[in-house]
Formats: sequence, structure tokens, C-alpha cells
Amino acid sequence: GTGTKYYTLGFNNDKGGYAIRNKYFKGCLGNQYYTAFLNAPEEHLLIFEGFFDYLSYLELFPNITATNSIILNSKENFKSSIPIIKDFETIEYWGDADTAGTKLLKDIKEVASKVIDQRPLYFGCKDLNEFLQKK
Repeated sequence: GTGTKYYTLGFNNDKGGYAIRNKYFKGCLGNQYYTAFLNAPEEHLLIFEGFFDYLSYLELFPNITATNSIILNSKENFKSSIPIIKDFETIEYWGDADTAGTKLLKDIKEVASKVIDQRPLYFGCKDLNEFLQKK
């Protein structure tokens, strides 16, 4: 018979898996892991919790052509990302504006020397993606 078709967006991670999102589902296919884009020369790393926030950043700042960024895809992937985070002098945190996001920021500050909390830029929104949608 004819069933309902659902579509989803998949974002690959550094272990060959995919973070998958749509209106009804948030999960992972294959291995759950972070996604890292390490292609800028400076000692500066941007941290995002999810790929929609990363894509929102790219939309909001189109003139920034190269960044070192890590998308955790899940807060549980933070510990495995620590070796990358430690390699950078300055960290920008673009996480969720909630209790779990604040705890993650605290954890990042324990392993990084200089951390810039960017969440005040989207105060009143739960994350950068919601800020972009309201803009």
C-alpha cells in the first residue's frame, strides 16, 4: 500500500555515522560521534552542540569563509572531543541556552584556557537555530 513518506536531513560525523533530524525524529544512524572541520590557520575553535546550529552560524555569518569548528552532535560526544579542544588557544561556545548547555560550558572551561560564551548573542532563544528562525 501507500504509506506516508518522511524525509530527514543527515549530517555525517567523523566515524562514518550520521546525525539525523526531521520534525518527528532526532537520532543517529551508525556510530554516534562528533563532526570536526579543522581547516582554518588560527588557533581558534567554534563548538556547536548540533548541526542545525552550525548551519545557522554559516547562514548568519556568510563572510566567514573558514573556521575550525566541532559539532558535537550530542552532548555525550564531548569527552571524545577533548583532545581536539585542548589543541586550541581560544574556544567560542555556541551551545544551547539551557541548564545542560551551561553545564557543558563549565566542562569546556575545565579543559580549555580561554572560552568565549557566545550565547548572550541569542539571549531569549533556546539556541542559535531558533534565533535565526525568529530573525
